[in-house]
Amino acid sequence: MKKALQRMDKPLFFATIILCVIGALMVFSASSVSAVLQYEVNPYYFFIKQALVMIAIILFGLFFIIRIPTSRYDKISSLLMILILFSLIGLFFYGKVINSAQSWYNLGFISVQPSEFAKLVIIIYLACFFEKHIN
Repeated sequence: MKKALQRMDKPLFFATIILCVIGALMVFSASSVSAVLQYEVNPYYFFIKQALVMIAIILFGLFFIIRIPTSRYDKISSLLMILILFSLIGLFFYGKVINSAQSWYNLGFISVQPSEFAKLVIIIYLACFFEKHIN
């Protein structure tokens, strides 16, 4: 694990952390007043929610980066692309309409928008595709 953390691109990691912190501050700046006036909750409600999700995703991402070497991305990228395509197609049948868009799965305790995962999967898939076909 120490070896994987030493090989990690530290400037990219810190840039990601800085952008996440700036994004969380922007969420707080944009939503603190509406949290109190419109939803009648703590002004930090959306900021805390965003920060918790951000921390969970960063920890999951670190686990993913440490456990799965980039040489294996090629093997899983096609599978991930197929899963994402099925999840996007499934929105037509099982998607929940929020703000006039049928783009969410309601899992009870959380709602998930598969298009957000699709962005990451497409980046990984195209990186593997170009690495294979351009070199």
